[in-house]
Amino acid sequence: MRTSLVRNLMAIALASLMLVGGVAWAQAPASGSATTGPFTLGAEALVWWFKSSPTTVPIITDGLLGDPSTKVLLGGGDLNTNPNPGFRLSSGYALNDRWGLESNFLYIPSRSTSRSVSSSGQLGSTDLLLPFFDGIQNQENATEISFAPVY
Repeated sequence: MRTSLVRNLMAIALASLMLVGGVAWAQAPASGSATTGPFTLGAEALVWWFKSSPTTVPIITDGLLGDPSTKVLLGGGDLNTNPNPGFRLSSGYALNDRWGLESNFLYIPSRSTSRSVSSSGQLGSTDLLLPFFDGIQNQENATEISFAPVY
């Protein structure tokens, strides 16, 4: 836990240094941009947090979803991601004093996360079930992945 906190703080510090370096590089009237005649160029380092990102439907439970005592063991919640570094590039061209063209490119790399759940299948261990809606019987059902003490 402490290692991830240190890693997050280091990522934020690095992103801050990159951002300060980008602003110092620009040294132009418009913040974060450089002008050369009718052209404008800019570069920014970004760090974004995506909070409460929805995850998929419940994948593994210990019972049927309609049962009040059922616990969702995997999936079916929100996921807070760590800082996501990225950058934005911008350019512009002034056609005259009133009109111009501008373009921006934003890049945030994709990230993935993984979770797992396991059970020994021994007496007293948690049952692992994969819930699904049975269209033939028109009701919820579940496939047993681990069912103590049988397997």
